[in-house]
Amino acid sequence: AVPAGISLLLSAEQMADWGWRLAFGFGTLVAIFSAVIRRNITDTVLDEDPADNSSPVWQSLRDHSGLIGQMILLLIPTAVIYFVIYVYAVSYLSAEPGFGASTALNVTTLNLIVMALFIPVCGLAADRFGLRPAFLAGALATFILAGPCWWLMLQEDITSVFLGQFGLTLTSTVGWALSITALTLMAPDHLRCSVVALGYNLSMALFGGTTPIVATYLVTQTGKDYAPVYYILIAVLISLPIIWRLPKLIATTRLQNALA
Repeated sequence: AVPAGISLLLSAEQMADWGWRLAFGFGTLVAIFSAVIRRNITDTVLDEDPADNSSPVWQSLRDHSGLIGQMILLLIPTAVIYFVIYVYAVSYLSAEPGFGASTALNVTTLNLIVMALFIPVCGLAADRFGLRPAFLAGALATFILAGPCWWLMLQEDITSVFLGQFGLTLTSTVGWALSITALTLMAPDHLRCSVVALGYNLSMALFGGTTPIVATYLVTQTGKDYAPVYYILIAVLISLPIIWRLPKLIATTRLQNALA
């Protein structure tokens, strides 16, 4: 909503010259607000191993690198889809005739609101049917709908673009809604923050942050606007084995925590 609002208030020249810096200014305010909130957050006090005084980040990488790797693979579709439909697609649409940056950002803002409203529904589904079925439903829906939804997003009318992004928004919301819950349950109690932070942020940085570059490269090399769909499908296939093993991974962590 921030870039959408700024683009409505400023001309394209002002946006390119100095307006884009305003978003970073808002980000600074959010950081300050987050710091104030975190000063009042309490956490579970756990017994630490007195024999190991090393950094929890180092302990996580040393003892749980395999688990962190599985967390990264689990979140690949979530990261890739988000950056394809909300970052790459916005730049792509902004350059299309009849679409400006403001229009593309307005469509994105509406669908992000849809995502926020759909998150509790995904949570309820996971509570009712379990994490694995909910994750599988989102992954399979993404695999089936990625092609048709991307086709809609490549159309010239705003309604088709909205519906295409809307479809992928619904399928990808499952990952956003349940990822932190799944990672928290997978992580050992005494290293929960570090293990979850490493798994989540490495996936977002390595696969989410690079997605616009990869999508642009694939389109340039193949000459096909549908190339990003193949990247989404590969990401889904990579995550499926981890999704299937979720109950076992969570059960193993609970057993280790109980023994500790």
